[in-house]
Amino acid sequence: MSCGKSRMNHVMWHFIDAREQVVGRMATRIIPLIMGKHKPTFSPHLDNGDNVVVVNAEDMRFSGRKFDQKLYRWHTGYPGGFRSMTPRDLVERKGRPEELLERAVNGMLPKNRLRKQRMQRLRIYQGADFPELSHFTEEQQEQIAEMLARTPEPYMDGAARRKAAKSPPTLNFYYVDESDGEEKILDGVPLEPPAGWEPKPPK
Repeated sequence: MSCGKSRMNHVMWHFIDAREQVVGRMATRIIPLIMGKHKPTFSPHLDNGDNVVVVNAEDMRFSGRKFDQKLYRWHTGYPGGFRSMTPRDLVERKGRPEELLERAVNGMLPKNRLRKQRMQRLRIYQGADFPELSHFTEEQQEQIAEMLARTPEPYMDGAARRKAAKSPPTLNFYYVDESDGEEKILDGVPLEPPAGWEPKPPK
């Protein structure tokens, strides 16, 4: 969701609900917004990006097993000072799940003097409350409330999504047709089952 005037150089505000969203894919959506690459006035040496607000960062996800296997590496500068940490360790030690998205966005931005300014345009919050709500219009505030009130679809990784697409779950119910007395099958749960139908276990 975006708000702002129609002027190309005007700084706009964008809202993202991070529930059940993959960290890396969400970062690729944020990068063009805070860099201003979606504007016709974009220039690599100018900071003309927009502001992005991300809420519910505590409900973000990693695809696959990256939450336990991905490593953040750094060196202290002393002999034997190599250190590493998984996303799970980072969240348990610091208690800041929003830092996962900050690291992803910061690593994708160009390594120049504008990176710090662009990172300041990103506001990430653990819960659903954020102080920048006044920057959105009343209509957009209602849309944000509806977005936060909805129940997000459960996350499925690539393997689970392909398996569900190949063999969608169905329920078979057997009922007895009163006209001829034969047993017939209904695929799925019938909204209005035939009169006199009797559920029986599958054969």
